[in-house]
Amino acid sequence: MKKLYKTLALSLVTSTMFFSSCKEEPKEKVIVNNPPTAEQASFTLDFNPQFNGEKIEYNKMKYVSSSNDTLNFTRLRFILSKIQLVKENNEIVELDTFALLAFDLNRNKLGTNQLIPNGNYKEIRFRIGLDSNLNHGDPNNWPSGHPLDPLVNHMHWTWASGYIFSVVEGYFMNNGNDLSIFSYHMANMEFVRDITVTPNQPIVIDGTQKTVNINVNMENYFHSPNKYSLKLNGPISHSSSQADRDRMMLLNNNLGSVFEIK
Repeated sequence: MKKLYKTLALSLVTSTMFFSSCKEEPKEKVIVNNPPTAEQASFTLDFNPQFNGEKIEYNKMKYVSSSNDTLNFTRLRFILSKIQLVKENNEIVELDTFALLAFDLNRNKLGTNQLIPNGNYKEIRFRIGLDSNLNHGDPNNWPSGHPLDPLVNHMHWTWASGYIFSVVEGYFMNNGNDLSIFSYHMANMEFVRDITVTPNQPIVIDGTQKTVNINVNMENYFHSPNKYSLKLNGPISHSSSQADRDRMMLLNNNLGSVFEIK
């Protein structure tokens, strides 16, 4: 009898173990938490120098101005400061950076480690030039590699306290096949130029990296609103003499039509 009880007990245990092992294990409940949308994003401005819609190639005698001057660009540089993004509600986000645009060295981009808040932005503003304290400060205070390091930009006058805010240089055809130099160095506080660029549609920053392309239309530098002839108005101005300043005022006014978001 005891043997029978043992046999029945063993069978019961074995059956229980069998059915327990065959029972489907409950699936672990997985909770997926979608990450929240970032409220800020990195931001880059990419400047594209061109002439009548064609990308500028340097040391090529191929660009014809509205005054019929045939041009060859060799150096094209700008120092930018006070870079701002303006929201549709007029809130201003100012970037904590400077920029050296040295197009002849393929230095076309303005990037920042600063994150830009999400939103719709109606304008981009920047200054060609610097405020007086920065312009007349000691250039050696800037760390190596900084946009305002004179060894990087080569746009600081040692003989006069201050930076050159923009450099436009090259050659042009003067009286047939004669080559002449043109050289425009925009400097001194009177020629600081604030630029506002307005896109056709708001710039939307939505938590993902954003790059905005800005065309630099150099045909307008010699054309709009002031038509400028290298032969008639003069091929050189370094913002010093009165004649230099008169020439530079025409070109400085034209800068407002040079930058365009497409």
